[in-house]
Amino acid sequence: MKLLVESRGPWVLMNPVITGEVVPHNRPAVISNSPWVGAQIAQEHMRVLHELHDSATDAEFLLWWRECDADRDLAIASYIAAHTKHKDASHGEEVRLESSPEDRVEGDEDVGSSEGSPEEGRGRRRRT
Repeated sequence: MKLLVESRGPWVLMNPVITGEVVPHNRPAVISNSPWVGAQIAQEHMRVLHELHDSATDAEFLLWWRECDADRDLAIASYIAAHTKHKDASHGEEVRLESSPEDRVEGDEDVGSSEGSPEEGRGRRRRT
């Protein structure tokens, strides 16, 4: 499981177990859950903002961060909304709806879809 976390102070946190996992002091980050993360949370060095799927990456979150012009609340809400599992009412299966900042154009609307696979339309409609 991955977590969207943020530092609780003016310091950078570096995971000694997983090379390259860093929690910057100036923005949230996506990292893997581990005992080290639990220790940092217990010591109040970081806080968990949301649990994410294993496919979530910090590089992808960074794209959302930049697209939102470093607006913390907007970037977090947008990223979480794009990585939420939805139940497909017709089949009882979990369907993951994803989008990225590059996929969006002005006027995009997320309409949600309960039919077909996630690859069929991705629950999105573009205005023409």
